[in-house]
Amino acid sequence: MNRFVFLAGIVMLLLVSGNVSGSWWDTDWSNRIPITLKTSNILSSPVTDDFVIPIDINSDQATFWAEIQADGDDIRFVSSDDVTEYDFHFEDFNYAFEDLNAWVKVTDTFPSATDLLMYVYFRNAGASTAQDEQATYAGTDYNAVWHMADNNVTGQHNSTADEYNLNHVFTPTVLQPGQISEGIKYESTNSELSDNETVLSAETTQLSILFWVKKPTQWDSSSTPGE
Repeated sequence: MNRFVFLAGIVMLLLVSGNVSGSWWDTDWSNRIPITLKTSNILSSPVTDDFVIPIDINSDQATFWAEIQADGDDIRFVSSDDVTEYDFHFEDFNYAFEDLNAWVKVTDTFPSATDLLMYVYFRNAGASTAQDEQATYAGTDYNAVWHMADNNVTGQHNSTADEYNLNHVFTPTVLQPGQISEGIKYESTNSELSDNETVLSAETTQLSILFWVKKPTQWDSSSTPGE
């Protein structure tokens, strides 16, 4: 099934401070934080691998923000086997306000009976960035992912390798506060919208679209087209 996503996340996360004893992924990194993916809350059978999840690290993690590079280049996401490094990219990274929103492609199969452990490694002054937007979504069902964080009044780039960028029509307002990082505000009175004429033209037979919308007034069956 093809997926076209504005912003999405379905796995509950529990972030725990401190280190967990055991093996170590890379000794050039001197600290890590364990993250528990609450996959035991999934009621269906195990979810397939290569699933992209959102991870938020805020000011509650004082050690993390005190020890990472100011640009976040030393941040890595690693499987509990301390071997597999996950592809990821930041949607938002603000060192001054201690806020990180990252999207991580977890290659493990999510169990439905037990939780899944992973690690965030950091504190390596010599590390360069490992972010890769396109690799984060490669091998998944996502054909288009628009984070709505571009400071561009004419369009929004697609984070996947496909050329499905959005085109803004009648100049909607960009860089508005969103559920994760930034969003876009559309005024129905101005017929503002964003579109891509080719995203559904590749013989698509099934698709799933996920997005978050905040409407200032009640959204009901009497709404007119364009609202």
